[in-house]
Amino acid sequence: MNKILVVGASIAGPVVCYWLKKIGFKPTLIEKNDQIRKGGYAVDILGIAIEVVKKMGVLEAIAAQRTSIQRSRHVDALGYTLREDEPETAGFRLGEDVEMSRGDLVQIFMDLIPDVPCHFAQSIVELDQQQDGVVVTFADGSIECYDLVIGADGLHSKTRRLAFLDSDYTKVDLGACIGVANIPNVLNIDHEEVLFEAHNKSIHYVSDRDPNMAQVGFMFRSDKHSIGHAEAQK
Repeated sequence: MNKILVVGASIAGPVVCYWLKKIGFKPTLIEKNDQIRKGGYAVDILGIAIEVVKKMGVLEAIAAQRTSIQRSRHVDALGYTLREDEPETAGFRLGEDVEMSRGDLVQIFMDLIPDVPCHFAQSIVELDQQQDGVVVTFADGSIECYDLVIGADGLHSKTRRLAFLDSDYTKVDLGACIGVANIPNVLNIDHEEVLFEAHNKSIHYVSDRDPNMAQVGFMFRSDKHSIGHAEAQK
């Protein structure tokens, strides 16, 4: 077993490729988007993840990209502050724990695997398990055989749907949706986040490194039968 296909160039995919390459395998990475997806919500690197990035030699690079939110405010509908949290609670982690943008973390991991073939705007349409490997048919019509296929393409993994029957696994719908977007910093806040919650809905607004831009998250409850995870959610 040597030739391995990894599907998904977010966080798990590049990390898997790094370790596969390090121990002698020949991974290939594919991503359905035409480039690395920037932005996304903040993620935490803590606990065992700190030990992993230390072994990968990127803890300093990750720490340099950490968020630096100094204040977190919960407000009411008129904008009055209901509660204010200290910087550590607001996401400015102390010690080795780090909070950072998902997109920045992906870029750090991608920079570690320049010698791993990575094909963007590529996806799988069919998997055929053979005695000596997996025959993969790609969206562009090309066909390759791999010793192993690893699906690192997220919650709504197409790789999983191609490899398993619906009855082989269970997804638990928590009835919550979230959408995140980058917008101009219309509230003119600086290294701060503002949160508003009402009627099972919430808005999270934050401006950190770039004072001209902000990130806004819209979170809401939904009936799992009435809303999808893509266009319907938008």
